[in-house]
Amino acid sequence: MRHLSHRAAQWLAWPVLFQTAAAVAQELPVNQAVRPRHIGPVWVENQTWSVEFLRPLPYADKSDEGEPPPPQRSVWRYRVVEITSTRATVSVRRDDSPEEYRLRFDASTLELLDIDRIERARAQPVDETVRGEPYFGWSQSQSVIFDWPIFPAQLPSAPRAFVTSSGQKVEMSIEPRAAGAYEVAFVSTAKRFPESAISRQTWEPDNPWWTTATVATEFRDEDVPETVINIQGNLLED
Repeated sequence: MRHLSHRAAQWLAWPVLFQTAAAVAQELPVNQAVRPRHIGPVWVENQTWSVEFLRPLPYADKSDEGEPPPPQRSVWRYRVVEITSTRATVSVRRDDSPEEYRLRFDASTLELLDIDRIERARAQPVDETVRGEPYFGWSQSQSVIFDWPIFPAQLPSAPRAFVTSSGQKVEMSIEPRAAGAYEVAFVSTAKRFPESAISRQTWEPDNPWWTTATVATEFRDEDVPETVINIQGNLLED
């Protein structure tokens, strides 16, 4: 019988995105035991990464001569604080302030379950998620993008229609890109107004988070299509 070191045994026991404990008990080769069940990222406890967010500032001068002000920039540190048999918890903390959020995910599927804001060591819900569905719900009060897909087992996958907790109808699609990357898109079109809210994310292999993300509003101004970027995010290299 093969004997594993204590540290190796811990790696095989972590459930997030790994094979079930039964597969480990059968002593499958390591490369099979840690194979993800879907195309989403792979995390381990205490893993960290940083993301910058850019928000355009209000700009009244639309002439060709006027220069828009630089966007408001903030950097946030992500850390996988805990992995259990059922949950994975990620802390999202702003670098230059005590502002912090906690995201909880299903350990097997990486479905986003809860979004909490940490205030005075207490968790305050930011928004409701719908069990078994993606999350779509960025608002002007947020400096972070929380939009999150349901990761399919493989690509290509069919578009997925869902309804948010606030009743907003959204279609999510995931399209493959070059070199193993893929793009996630959320589109919600308002019925009463000729505009759409669009959230896009680009994911690349071996990254713990999306590489780039944008939330934008598309509308028509006197039959001319316009796109306004509300917020943009970029994964930073540590």
